[in-house]
Amino acid sequence: MGGTMDRILFLLDERARHRLWRVLAVSVGMGLADMAAVLSIAPFLMVAASPEKALSNPALAALRNALGIEGETAFLVLLALGSLGMLTSAIVFRIWGFTYLRGFVRGQSVSLASRLVSLYMRAPLDRRLRRHSAELVTNIQSEVERVVNGVMMNAVRLLTGVSTALSLAVMLVVVEPRAALTMALLLGLGYGAIFAVVRGPMRRVGAARMGATRETARLLSEALSGSREVKLYGMERSYLDRFEAAFRRRAEATTTADLLRDIPKSVLEVLTFGTMILLVIWTLVEQGEGSSALPMVALYAFAAARLFPALQRIYAAGAALRGDLPAVDELHADLAAVEGVDLSDGRATEAMPLEQSLELRSVGYDYPDGERQLIRDLDLRVPAKRIVGLVGATGAGKSTILDMLTGLIRPASGGLYVDGTRITPENLARWRRSVAYVPQDSCMIEGSIGDNIRFGFTPRGDASEALCRAGAFAGLDGLISELPQGYDTPLGERGQSLSVGQRQRIGIARAIYREPALLVMDESTSALDTISEAELTAAVQGLRGRTTVVIVAHRLSSVRNCDLIYLIGAGRVLEEGSYEELTGRESKFHAFHRAGT
Repeated sequence: MGGTMDRILFLLDERARHRLWRVLAVSVGMGLADMAAVLSIAPFLMVAASPEKALSNPALAALRNALGIEGETAFLVLLALGSLGMLTSAIVFRIWGFTYLRGFVRGQSVSLASRLVSLYMRAPLDRRLRRHSAELVTNIQSEVERVVNGVMMNAVRLLTGVSTALSLAVMLVVVEPRAALTMALLLGLGYGAIFAVVRGPMRRVGAARMGATRETARLLSEALSGSREVKLYGMERSYLDRFEAAFRRRAEATTTADLLRDIPKSVLEVLTFGTMILLVIWTLVEQGEGSSALPMVALYAFAAARLFPALQRIYAAGAALRGDLPAVDELHADLAAVEGVDLSDGRATEAMPLEQSLELRSVGYDYPDGERQLIRDLDLRVPAKRIVGLVGATGAGKSTILDMLTGLIRPASGGLYVDGTRITPENLARWRRSVAYVPQDSCMIEGSIGDNIRFGFTPRGDASEALCRAGAFAGLDGLISELPQGYDTPLGERGQSLSVGQRQRIGIARAIYREPALLVMDESTSALDTISEAELTAAVQGLRGRTTVVIVAHRLSSVRNCDLIYLIGAGRVLEEGSYEELTGRESKFHAFHRAGT
């Protein structure tokens, strides 16, 4: 249990951890208020049942004399009003307390979701790529709610229920020690036995529901993002059957969890009221029948009216909390895995210039699973303001080298140097601000063409002029001229109204808009037709002397005019030189060239 509590506390933000004492104070205060409300009815009942005997009580006599009340009726009315006022105050305090506690817990919903989004966006790229995006979305949209509502809120309900039950139990022990202790023993054994039976199934059901929720999210993501292939290959029924099966498992797990929470409530109701009846019988036997026992019986009835909801709250909260603990384990694992990893903001106000060279020195990089090394003792130098090509077979390590050059992943050994300065966590944001990246399939956001090119970046000088210049470079002039709204034309979801080539041109324009010191193009012209590729290649050649360009391509025509070409194989540089040098002699690149042509 201690480990579970530590994980829950870990998920709280620092401000919330400092406020836990307030949560404890409010919860205890709610229990004490309930006890005071029940106790306040005792003097009224005593006076109402037997005025002469009750007023012989020293405490009541002292209260009556202090208030200066002579008549028994007036004193009885005053006691009734006092009890009503105490009960009303307890209810008002309870309403305020639950409002405060709910606000505390709901604040953690925003905080925890924000921490997870920050983690997933800022964590090292190789860590992020090991996870399915649907799983990450499920964690944020579903598992955060389970942790907040299912665990944190129920932990608060459990705390308030325990506080109320303990306060009332202490009161009953003071009033009638033997009977109250016997009742507490019976209730404790009964509740403990029931919870021991359901705790294991609740946790297993919670884990099953979490797994089914993830599977439904993954299947939906695959079916909707791959809608063309799914429809073309007639896979709709396959996805629908698997989705229905996963959703059915989720519904069954949810129903089972509800039953494990609700069915025992009936047993607990019988147990609680049966115990209270035994307590009443005990009192009647001890004090005899008649009016003398009436105040105690009434007190037990009022106590039962407060105690039973508290006990129900304890059981229901404990059972629900148990079922949602797998979500705590999952989110704790995510946040704990990057503890100590630099997750600082990737934005910087000042870019790092690249005037001499960009170098990878003796770098090594392991697969995330650690099974084997992908890059081994690699040295690679990119002259500034030149165009460099990386070629090699699929899986040779070219994209990994690009990720290291851009600072997206950190080498396991060696380092990245810009003009002789090593890139460290302290200057990494400045270097990334100097880099623009064009992947094979550019990401499109919900917004206009202009929004997708700007991508949140503010250039130096006139923004409209920079936008038009970048669009012209990427060959978007023809498309923009055909659209009535020009750059303000909305793209819709993922830019699906455009062709793959048009989306790729927007991605290229986005990179140029940033006026980078380093432009990285990873198979970025593969979606273009031959003529468009030739036009863009010619435009890239115009960057020579102004911008450093690194190109990864399978089409040798894309790297033919590079100043320097590296042939990559098995995570190492196999050969380097200009296109003419590499094709002018028998070499591995020569064989690669012949295969490519």
